[in-house]
Amino acid sequence: MCTLMSGFAVSGKSKEALQIYQEIVNGGSLPDPRSFLKLLTSLGNAGEVDQLLHMYETFKESMQGKSQVSQEQSTSLACSTIVHAYIIANQLEKALTFLHRIQTEDAGDVETLCLKVFMEDKGSFLPPEHAPLSLRDKLQFLRAMRERLKIHPTRLAYESLLESCAKEKDVRHAADILQMMISDKLAFNVFTYLIILRIFTCARDSERASALVCKMAETMSEKGLEDKHVKFIILKILKGGNMIDKSVSI
Repeated sequence: MCTLMSGFAVSGKSKEALQIYQEIVNGGSLPDPRSFLKLLTSLGNAGEVDQLLHMYETFKESMQGKSQVSQEQSTSLACSTIVHAYIIANQLEKALTFLHRIQTEDAGDVETLCLKVFMEDKGSFLPPEHAPLSLRDKLQFLRAMRERLKIHPTRLAYESLLESCAKEKDVRHAADILQMMISDKLAFNVFTYLIILRIFTCARDSERASALVCKMAETMSEKGLEDKHVKFIILKILKGGNMIDKSVSI
């Protein structure tokens, strides 16, 4: 039954998956956590978010008896899946309310949970069948979690957002994100600088790219810029933006 439910969920047939879920529950059983996560994802993608909170309680029951590590990992995925579903359904308030509940109950590491939401485009955490969030959605969530819940994203979350800005060639919002990093006292490292350089080259902003390369030479440690691998990456980024023959040099 769980296999059938998972199959419907992954193929986008959320109503059929939900019917199988009800049959399992009515029979006195619970789906396994992996199948449960696929159902939550399917419902979220379909915009059917009204049942998510109730199903979250049932999901926690299904985790009873599992190892502590398994409980923490699966619960974090379930929570990030629910937050993701609310955001993509344009229900940011419900996403924040649920996130605040996780904070209050101390049910998990909210910073890591939020990281999963921001990094879903890399396929690092959430299942590949998740509908992607737009940059606009991510930025709205970022501002709300910082200003209203006082949750400060991790460096990886910020850098994932910068990667999204690079894809969108969005220099303005990248500047906003960098300012937040500065406000959170997160010093830029070589990876941050490389992402910023990609943003400038994607936007064909040779002046800022040139200034950034100079800044990297001045502020990065000797091993940072002198490292041949880092230099190779810089040259590759500049070449991708057709800036090797312009005013940018290293």
